[in-house]
Amino acid sequence: MQIRKICPAVIVAVCVLCCLSSFAAEIEFKIPDLPVVAHRGFSFLYPENTVISAEAAIQAGADGNEFDVYASKDGAIIALHDGSFNRTTNVKAETVNGKPKPVRPADLTLEEIRKLDAGSWKSPKFAGEKVPTLEELLAVAKNTENIPIIEIKQDGIEQKVVDAVKTAGMENHVVIIAFSKNVVKKVRQIAPTIPAAWLWGEKWEKSEDELVNFLVAAAKEINTNLLDLNHSSLSPKVVKGLKDAGLTVWAWTVDDPVRMRQLREAGVVSITTNRPDLAKLPKDFTEIKALSFNVRISTANDGENSWQNRKEQARDVILSGDYDFVGVQECVINPEIEKNQYEYFKSALAENYDVIGISRNKDPNNGESMAIFYHKKRWELDANDTGTFWISETPEVRGSKSWDTAYARTVTWGRFKSKASGKSLYFYNTHLDHVSELARQNGAVLIVKHILERANKNEPFFLTGDFNCGEASPAICYLSGEAAEVAGQKLPKQTLLHDSYRDIFPYAPEAGSFHGFSGKPIKEKIDYIFVSPTVKTIQSRIIKTNKDGHYPSDHFPVDAVFAW
Repeated sequence: MQIRKICPAVIVAVCVLCCLSSFAAEIEFKIPDLPVVAHRGFSFLYPENTVISAEAAIQAGADGNEFDVYASKDGAIIALHDGSFNRTTNVKAETVNGKPKPVRPADLTLEEIRKLDAGSWKSPKFAGEKVPTLEELLAVAKNTENIPIIEIKQDGIEQKVVDAVKTAGMENHVVIIAFSKNVVKKVRQIAPTIPAAWLWGEKWEKSEDELVNFLVAAAKEINTNLLDLNHSSLSPKVVKGLKDAGLTVWAWTVDDPVRMRQLREAGVVSITTNRPDLAKLPKDFTEIKALSFNVRISTANDGENSWQNRKEQARDVILSGDYDFVGVQECVINPEIEKNQYEYFKSALAENYDVIGISRNKDPNNGESMAIFYHKKRWELDANDTGTFWISETPEVRGSKSWDTAYARTVTWGRFKSKASGKSLYFYNTHLDHVSELARQNGAVLIVKHILERANKNEPFFLTGDFNCGEASPAICYLSGEAAEVAGQKLPKQTLLHDSYRDIFPYAPEAGSFHGFSGKPIKEKIDYIFVSPTVKTIQSRIIKTNKDGHYPSDHFPVDAVFAW
């Protein structure tokens, strides 16, 4: 008789299938369809584990709301993640050895907990938001399609949680999850019709086959076919192995839509995220990376910070980001090659980038340009829909100035078509005047007018620039979508643009972008990337890269990643 060797992976798969088939029939619950689960509510923009955060997640289209629960000193079930109130409330804590002592749910009664402010840590606008009870969060979802995902953080409170769910009449409208196997086992015993998932996310250093085997064995042990796993452990092979074994796979916590797409393609059916607004993007969305970079003119007498000493650093900022579009301000065109920043970048970036932009002066061979570098392997310029206009009362006149500007100011723009998707967008780049407030205000109005009059009005747009004014200025208020008095006119709120930095850091203090080569912001943020409302901002940064204390410019570059 011929003896054949059997692959260990095959043995694992057979064992897994046999294991699952022996208990699958015992599982009585039905797993709901929840493509998008909001992590602690819409916690990216709202204070986590609060009623307002849960309500906002529902408004954003989340299919489920995950929140964490503990028991108070007097047995009430309340929402909290950390196990102490210190981070997310104004609780008064003793200082022990120079550190605040954790104040835990078991230390306070519900009455005491209800006096805490659970909102101000996120932003003063949420002052007075309370730590909610489980009953209050269940009430938010009752009579909606949104399903609460209750993470039990504390052993021994399973019955109280289940009782609250039953009292609310929501046995068929919740899922219970936990890292503790004992908690999941207990829930399965006392409430077999309520879906229960085991959470897992430990570092795994063995093979993927062994991971599948481990997870399937754990599912068998606690009698569930639903696993909620850290997304970093989920390769396509692991997901397939778990699915083949009869398990349903959820993933946490994912805020990158590219990763969300990868997980869905692998077979993950539910994704927990702090950004439910991103999780609803269409499958074929395009990711776009943009940079706004005032490179500081090459003709200034900057000593050790002269252009020749920092040009390679400036180049590397652009190359390291692998950007789709780069809006460059103060990019000098000059007859002297060592001062010609436009030609330097054009040559240094030639492998991947083409450029549009002209001198702002009457002399086409001398002056600053508002250049746009675009990734030519990804994007194609529409030669019939591009150009430059001057921020003046005669925007078509080369070198024209108005409103007491110190220099001629321009906007470079172009329409670009994605070579991958075939979709098109507009990209604008500008530099407003550093002296005339009236010119800055009129410049903002002129830019919005030009955007409104673009040939393809349904296509999105981006606007980069050094605007030489802070977030409280009339020009930026107007561009950010606030009502403002601009150039002597009370202009209504416009919904055309929003500041990508504030999309990501809506409650952060004023952030500076000009530093004068010191590395320390000297004034408020004056560099921006504005974007149309149909585009979602994924990330935004003020880039403070330097080499031994030397910076590529007197401005910090700002960048952002978008999904469209």
